[in-house]
Formats: sequence, structure tokens, C-alpha cells
Amino acid sequence: MKYRRYGDPRATGDQRPNGLTRDQLFLRKVNKTANHWLWTGKINSRGTGYGDFTYKVEGKPRTVPAHRYAWEMLIGPIPPGMHLDHVAALCTITHCVWPEHLEPVTPGENTRRYYALQTQCKWGHPFDPENTKIIYIDGNPRRICRACGRRRSHEHYARTRQGVILPVSSVGPGGAR
Repeated sequence: MKYRRYGDPRATGDQRPNGLTRDQLFLRKVNKTANHWLWTGKINSRGTGYGDFTYKVEGKPRTVPAHRYAWEMLIGPIPPGMHLDHVAALCTITHCVWPEHLEPVTPGENTRRYYALQTQCKWGHPFDPENTKIIYIDGNPRRICRACGRRRSHEHYARTRQGVILPVSSVGPGGAR
């Protein structure tokens, strides 16, 4: 019955069993608004909020980031060694796939832009001039939260004063071990 309805299930090519091309299937999962093209399909499970688009190549599923698929579908191939970055002045929504909001950049530039958007450390202390120390590792600047450094120092002093040296806590201020 499926063979009569959809044709040969083992057939490869641009047409899918429901008669839509891969690009048409992709665009069905994009909600185009005036300001963004929001991905309504699967959001990846790695916690970054980027969309994933899964399709089959020769019967095997292949998953690619949705914003990369949109760029390659509408603009062309991404230059080798480059990452696609959401331009912060236009868009900070990670599941937006509009190529106008994306720009190919080097991995180092992508990382610098990401850290420039961070306004606080992971425990919520602000990255302001009074609370931020800049150190250089391999010639690259890194921001260190002074409040977290003071907390770690006080914890270390309290542990060594008791004569027991334990590893530094991995939970935030006031958290249980």
C-alpha cells in the first residue's frame, strides 16, 4: 500500500515520499515574522537553543544546525574554517535562521563576540570595572570575577584553618556540598 501511495521507499533523490523537497520541508518549520525567521522544529538538547534539522541521506538520518542549513540553502557554502555568528546588533535569538542575521566569522572572533555579550559571571556577579580582573592566557584576554575569587579564597582559608584540605566547591555562594 505504501509503495502504491508513495512510490519506491528505497528511492533516493530530491523528492521525499510526501512529494516535498528537502528545502520545502525545511521552510515548513520556519515561522517568518517581520524581524526574525524563527525555527519551530527541534531545538538541540545541548542547551544552547539552536535549532536542529534532520533529514535523510541515502536512508541514514543526518542532523545539521538549522541556521547553517538555511545559510547554505539561501546563500551558499560556508567558507572553510568559518563559523556562523548571530550578529548581536540585529539578533540575539539563537533559533533565528534568517541569513541576514548571520555572518561567517573565524572561530576566535565568534568566541570574542560571545564573551563580549556576557554581563555577569555564572554566579550572577556583574562584569563591571570594579569587579572584573583581566588576565592573559596565551595572549588572549580572560575576564575573572573578583567576587568569586574572594569567595574561593575565603573557602580555601576556612578549610586549611581546620587542617582539612578539600577540593574547591563547584556550587555557587551559599550552596550545599
